[in-house]
Amino acid sequence: MPSNIVPISSARTRIMRTINQGPRAIVREFGAARQAGDPDRAMWFYHDGVARFGSAAIMNAFMEQAIEWIDAALPPCPNETVLDHRERLVASVQAELEQMGARNAADRARRYVEEHHRA
Repeated sequence: MPSNIVPISSARTRIMRTINQGPRAIVREFGAARQAGDPDRAMWFYHDGVARFGSAAIMNAFMEQAIEWIDAALPPCPNETVLDHRERLVASVQAELEQMGARNAADRARRYVEEHHRA
C-alpha cells in the first residue's frame, strides 16, 4: 500500500478522536483534508460532525473560523473597533469582487466580439 493512502480504520479512528474534541476540531480537520486534496475524508469529517453535533453547531464553527480569518486578514488601525475592522475588510473584499466582475464582463465582451468578427 502506498505511503500516502491511509487505511479506512485509521481514518475512522482519527475522525472519532476529532469528534470527541468538538465542532471546532471537526472544522479544522475538514479544512486540512480539503487543502490536502482529499474531498472524501473532508466529507467524512463534515457528515460525522453533523451527525454528532447537528448542522447548526458545525455551521457555527465554520462561521467562527471565518470570523477569525477575517480578523487576521487586515492589520487593525489603532482607534478601530473589531466591528469597524470587519466592515473595512468586507468593503475591500466587495470592491475586489466588483473589479473582478467588471474584468470578467469585459473579457466576455471582448471574446464575443472576436468570435463574431471571425464568423
